[in-house]
Amino acid sequence: MIKTAIATIVLTGMIQANVRYDIKSAQLEFTFSSIQKVGSVTIEKKGSQRVLIDHYGKQELVERQITEKRGIREHHIHTLRYIHGNVAYNVRFKAGRIDRVEHYKGQVFGIMKQNGSYESMLQKMQYVKTGTDSVAGQPCDVWEYRGGRIKQCIYKGLPLKKEAQTNSMHELLVATKVKINTPPSRADFKLPDLPIDGKRYTQAQLEQMDSHTSEHEQKKQQSQDRAATLMQQAYQYAGVKRGAHPTKEQTKIIRTYMENAMFPQRKKALIAARKKIPLLKSCYQKAMSMKEAYQCDTDADFESYRWGEKEKDALLKQLEAKEKQLPCIEKAKNMDEIKGCFPKETA
Repeated sequence: MIKTAIATIVLTGMIQANVRYDIKSAQLEFTFSSIQKVGSVTIEKKGSQRVLIDHYGKQELVERQITEKRGIREHHIHTLRYIHGNVAYNVRFKAGRIDRVEHYKGQVFGIMKQNGSYESMLQKMQYVKTGTDSVAGQPCDVWEYRGGRIKQCIYKGLPLKKEAQTNSMHELLVATKVKINTPPSRADFKLPDLPIDGKRYTQAQLEQMDSHTSEHEQKKQQSQDRAATLMQQAYQYAGVKRGAHPTKEQTKIIRTYMENAMFPQRKKALIAARKKIPLLKSCYQKAMSMKEAYQCDTDADFESYRWGEKEKDALLKQLEAKEKQLPCIEKAKNMDEIKGCFPKETA
């Protein structure tokens, strides 16, 4: 229903966009080692890792080179991940290519801030602070998980030492060089000369693409912030005291206030979404894979991770049903009339 969509917007808007780390920049070098027994086979890994961070984590590069031994067999593993804002680049050296992922929400090197601090995130992950230490001349706080099975020495969200141990495995990552608030150069973030999603780009072209994605995310955040401000105004209008939960009657007042205030913007967005459906249908009809389908609309939330004729037909039918709603939406004069345009689905 519409009220569900509004609630989602408001709750998301309450989440403020924070920087990832408490330091502006860093350059780190690590040694890595691990030993693991799998049945009668012993797996040993040794190598190095470098980490570059700038703009409080907006830019982050993690490169690892590891030599793995399994019995008499030995092979080299080389990985690199570069994050720029909400875009991630995963370098696949053996495949000779780079994958570019927009709206990246995956793993980052350090402990991201939650509620204004990385300590909150560690506590949520059930870590316990047990003391202090120093790694490569840099003081850090020791955090332990599950009675010491995992230990991390962390400085402002950045792990300078990680150690994990079980009955069959021991893993250790230790910083050997730590430069805090020493920004990397632009060249330090340069990617290997490999095709990105099958195409060649200059660094300037990539920065322009990333900037466009960041602008999209920024506009999205601004919209969420406006919704959060509107919710605060609705609470005041309904007479809800600070820190108190609204009564059923106040909840109705809040919902009506929100719906009336958001109606013009909501109607405009619904009309715009339906008007682009013909182009979407044309694109989806040509898509031969999930990756191609995602390129038609990067904001789409697909119900299935498969892509075949069955999934394509189901999606096209959904789009056709929404396309037929356009005349009704254009005539609507308030949110109640908007609701009548799609009684059995969300907007």
